[in-house]
Amino acid sequence: MIIVALFFAMDAMTQNTETVDDDEYIYEEYEEKVAHNVWFLPVYGRVKDGKSKVDGAIVRLYKENEIVKTYNTEKNGKFEMELDLGAYYTIEVEKDGYITKRIGINTVSKVDYQRMDYLPYGVDIYITSEEAYTGVNTDMLDFPFAIVSYDHKDRMFVHDLDYTEDMMLDNQRLLETALNLSTQDKGRREF
Repeated sequence: MIIVALFFAMDAMTQNTETVDDDEYIYEEYEEKVAHNVWFLPVYGRVKDGKSKVDGAIVRLYKENEIVKTYNTEKNGKFEMELDLGAYYTIEVEKDGYITKRIGINTVSKVDYQRMDYLPYGVDIYITSEEAYTGVNTDMLDFPFAIVSYDHKDRMFVHDLDYTEDMMLDNQRLLETALNLSTQDKGRREF
């Protein structure tokens, strides 16, 4: 299910103004392009399951509900993409046995694109196994875990913190409910 104006939720997310990871992951090249008025947003991401990087996740990029690119993560869990300014995007991460996660990125801005100054957007997307949600309805997780847009004052693409916090709290409640149901079920089986 794709939701255009809404976006994606994550167990944890990080945005980094320097690099996505410790090995200087290509940022210098893109900072130079942005400085020369190339109007796109470089996006760097990594898919993780807890502390481990996820191999074999499918990352789909939607522009206005149309798939524009599909990526497969390798053992490092990384993906990268370039988003045109002036559009709405959804990044969707899917892997068998895990809950699909989405993030929405709005690259439309009231600021003239020629006057925009920003850094690449970096994000770690943490996926959770379907097994962790056993016994609970996860329909609310079809919505994006985060919504990202340009903040002219901060000069960067940032998460809507209130939205992201609400999604993370809802996700935590679902996980706690599933854990309680599992504990109750286990207690019944022991008698």
